[in-house]
Amino acid sequence: MPSSHALPGKARIRHVEGGQSTLYVDARHAQACAELWRGGEFTTIAVNENENPELKSLDFLEAFFPVARLHVMLSRRVDLSILESASLEWFFSNDGFNSLNDLSKFPDLEILAQGWKRTFDPSGAGPSLRRLALTGFRPEDGGLGEMTHLHQLSHLSLLTTSVISLDGLQAMPSLLSASFCSAPKLRDISALGDMRNLEVLQFEACKSLEGVADAVRSPALRELECTKCSALSSLSFIRELPALETFLFPDTDVIDGDMSPMLDHPSLNRVLFTKKKHFSMSYLDVMSHLRQRKGEPQ
Repeated sequence: MPSSHALPGKARIRHVEGGQSTLYVDARHAQACAELWRGGEFTTIAVNENENPELKSLDFLEAFFPVARLHVMLSRRVDLSILESASLEWFFSNDGFNSLNDLSKFPDLEILAQGWKRTFDPSGAGPSLRRLALTGFRPEDGGLGEMTHLHQLSHLSLLTTSVISLDGLQAMPSLLSASFCSAPKLRDISALGDMRNLEVLQFEACKSLEGVADAVRSPALRELECTKCSALSSLSFIRELPALETFLFPDTDVIDGDMSPMLDHPSLNRVLFTKKKHFSMSYLDVMSHLRQRKGEPQ
């Protein structure tokens, strides 16, 4: 692989675990960067502000086609129309400006993580789309009705969202993981009662949640997080979650203060919570008990 001294312009390389590598391209040296890309040593192309100040279009990426994985982070909106011919499988954009709108134009898309726009239309998404992460999702109906076409989704993440209800989630029977962060208005989560394959469920900064004990019933659930959320009436509901291994609820109150449901849970091995005066045990006490039960050193 070429050293940083051999890279054209401001182009750079980033290596991550698992043998993945990203080429941060400099559009002013598109052809030279494209030659590196065609060498087959990179898995992802990134178009960032640092390497591309004042960039107005992604048309230069045509020299790199096909591009399966693309990360865009710029300080302005640019023309993304060229991407309709890119054979995209993964698209990431965390700049708040650039996002794909009509998913029917990206039939091979598998993973999409971007800011939400009112023009976003997921109804034409292809059967390959498995992971969806949206920031700023503000549905007019307060629920997930506009996502009911996404039957094939296995992972859904909503960050900084105004959702009030999870109604519509039932249309995603294959969902394995769901995350709702900074959703202060989220109250009705009853739709979770139908999600029998859910393995990972995360709530963070959801101060209006109601009915967690009644709604969280997936027999496959391995990880549950309720961080900085509205108070839980009791922890007794985790006894109905036979596969639960990880339970995190820091900065979340438990009204009855009884921590004992964690002690006799058959599969639980990791917990984290912030102790309050009325809690019957501390985090360290509970973890010590769980380790002792497994025969691990204290």
